[in-house]
Amino acid sequence: MKILKYIIIIILAISSCAAGAYVRLQSFLPDDPDDLVEILNIPDKLSTINILVAGLDTSDGVGRTDSLGIAIVDIDSKKIKFMSIPRDSRVLIPKRGWDKINHAYVFGKIELLRETAVQTLSLPINYYVTFNFKTFPAIIDLLGGVTVDVEKRLVYHDYAGKLHIDIPKGVQTLDGKKALHYVRFRHDALADLGRIGRQQNFIKEVTKKLRSPSILPKIPDLIQEAVKMVNTDMSPAQAIKLAWHMKDIKESDLEFITAPGKAILIGGTSYWELDTMKISLLLADKYVPDQPEDSDFNYNELREDMPLLLSKINGKISILNGDGSQGVGKRASQVFQNIGIDVGLTANAKHFDYHSSCIMIPKRGKLEDRESAEALAALCGINKKLISESNSTSSVTIVLGKDKEKIFSNLRAVGTK
Repeated sequence: MKILKYIIIIILAISSCAAGAYVRLQSFLPDDPDDLVEILNIPDKLSTINILVAGLDTSDGVGRTDSLGIAIVDIDSKKIKFMSIPRDSRVLIPKRGWDKINHAYVFGKIELLRETAVQTLSLPINYYVTFNFKTFPAIIDLLGGVTVDVEKRLVYHDYAGKLHIDIPKGVQTLDGKKALHYVRFRHDALADLGRIGRQQNFIKEVTKKLRSPSILPKIPDLIQEAVKMVNTDMSPAQAIKLAWHMKDIKESDLEFITAPGKAILIGGTSYWELDTMKISLLLADKYVPDQPEDSDFNYNELREDMPLLLSKINGKISILNGDGSQGVGKRASQVFQNIGIDVGLTANAKHFDYHSSCIMIPKRGKLEDRESAEALAALCGINKKLISESNSTSSVTIVLGKDKEKIFSNLRAVGTK
């Protein structure tokens, strides 16, 4: 069986699977019992799975990311947070320089897009899923259309491209063609931000539709059409395990947000300037109530735990300057060494646009590396979600961003006796 079918099972299972639906889905599982045993016995090693989701527009023969986002699947609480990233977001594309994030796919396909997203968000990405809009209308038609409340009349005519959009305002059921026009329209004052809002609204309505019992007989046809639309690096075992684990997710457990930032103009070109500090906080927040921006850890408690935390930091750490300020390495070394943490290396990071400090550990490293990183994060006041694995480091490494002064302040606070 093709791997892609498992991804579609995820989509259907998350949206509509109950015990009866699962019986129907069993016909799409591997025939080999050994494979099924392997799939159902994969241990859970992560509390969250981060998935890069990209919608591709291949009408020009090149391919661009017409829509882009990060899905954070919380395994423990069975919740999904999806952050949409505007296609005009100005980012530093490795080996290409500053550009719009939708150009990353043009320059280096999904590999470069993934690397760019990791660097921009300071967040590990476990898997990717890409989908092509060409098959989108057929899937919506199989569903019998999707009912949405169109907030205003959407009109756009491109005579050269033979594209004509005219969707009236109000509640209506959109067929495949109209639905594609609805989710791709961006020719108004809100531009891409308006389109993101419509896409998020449409996903919610599709989710409701997929829960209907009347959809179950259509699952085989839906899978056949969706297989043409989706590509991923997730294995069949990982996909089916994820689908079964998340089968009971409720609509209230799906959260849609848009990457915060502001519109800017550089050299006559419009961009969306991402607020990476706010993005890090939004993505790192593991579904806890919002706290005031100036709230801190309880450093009185941390001071009591300090000997234990320091004992978990194994060996020397490395420090990278992630915001370009002069003398950061020297200052940081002094602060860390003052509380008993040895520094083996100070250097510049790959770029100086780290708004939020983060921690990297060697990929496929020792368990002690993870423990050291978590202890270091606690002392610095860095959320554990900003710890990621990297092939570019051989030791526990902290990248100091534009919030470095707060890190220094936190360390001085826990070191005060």
